[in-house]
Amino acid sequence: MKNSEKDSSNGYMKSDLLLVALGDSTPTGYGLDSNFSYVYQYARYLEADLNVDVDVQNWATNKTRTVSDWVYEVQNNRDLRRDIQSANVVTIWMGWHNVIPCIMEKSGSSLIFLKKPDTERLKRAIHPMRKAFDMLLHEISSLTRNEALIIIADIGIPPLFVKKWKEFGSFDLWYKQAYEVWRKYIIQAAKKHNANVVPTHKVVNDPQKGDILPTKYVQSDGLHFNELGHKLIADAHRKIG
Repeated sequence: MKNSEKDSSNGYMKSDLLLVALGDSTPTGYGLDSNFSYVYQYARYLEADLNVDVDVQNWATNKTRTVSDWVYEVQNNRDLRRDIQSANVVTIWMGWHNVIPCIMEKSGSSLIFLKKPDTERLKRAIHPMRKAFDMLLHEISSLTRNEALIIIADIGIPPLFVKKWKEFGSFDLWYKQAYEVWRKYIIQAAKKHNANVVPTHKVVNDPQKGDILPTKYVQSDGLHFNELGHKLIADAHRKIG
């Protein structure tokens, strides 16, 4: 991506396209140089495919932030709203921060995986995500230009989670109760608000839904992608648009 001249009239860079990214530590490129994040790799694909310059405003954060927290940010952060209003492409990657408190618990200074789902606890955490995803995409679609491309990933299950749940013999239960429900919420909200869903779960977990992504794509924590893993996610975004 080229460094473009500042436009003194509105503070934006003079570029052909503006990509705005929302989400958690994955789109920040946690553990890597941020240029290796799928957000920037996808931006470079856009530049190559469309012969344009792309300016990236990456609002993703390593802080714990639920989908409802993101709705609040989009509704109240003036700078973020201004970026979304000017965006040609908006990418979204979020969801697990709602659920993680229900799948792990603290033991001293460590986090221990729960062996079986607490159905009622998961419902209390996940049910609000239906409204939150709907509100998030409503807010974004109401701010963006008519021709803007809104892309939301259905994420998939991190390799470390898959590994632990398989060890416990409770993978199918966890898959249905801790992931599949809110993946459907993403798809429903996207359809309602004319957003595009990137089937990243197929990259992370398929061809069989319980497959573990090979270690060559994942950092040592089992949670975050390395450069090759981010390329897989960027490739999936490239297929959407």
